[in-house]
Amino acid sequence: MSLGTIRIEALRIDCIIGILDSERVMAQRLLVDVELDVDFAAAAASDDVADTVNYAEVAQSLTTLAVQGQFRLVERFVSDACSRLLQNHPRIQRARITARKPDILPNTHSVGVSLELRR
Repeated sequence: MSLGTIRIEALRIDCIIGILDSERVMAQRLLVDVELDVDFAAAAASDDVADTVNYAEVAQSLTTLAVQGQFRLVERFVSDACSRLLQNHPRIQRARITARKPDILPNTHSVGVSLELRR
């Protein structure tokens, strides 16, 4: 086994997320960081994306989830995101998702949550 980590940093998703009335009517930025532990051995040997996790597909999946989900809580989004990735990609051994809302709280860079799930 050759365990490595695939990373996506600051994936920008414009979506409805939050509990405030203003958050329920206008999309806001959600910045998503992803860490996926995957065995790189097959992909390293074949040089074929079919032998790993395609990060473009992961980014699209998370974007679709956030936009269609219209979540009230960021905690629910990261929970559903981790579960979806582990369910849809059997090569993933560990998924860690961090989601940050940069425009919600004055005098902060961002607020957010992280969740890590393992097989």
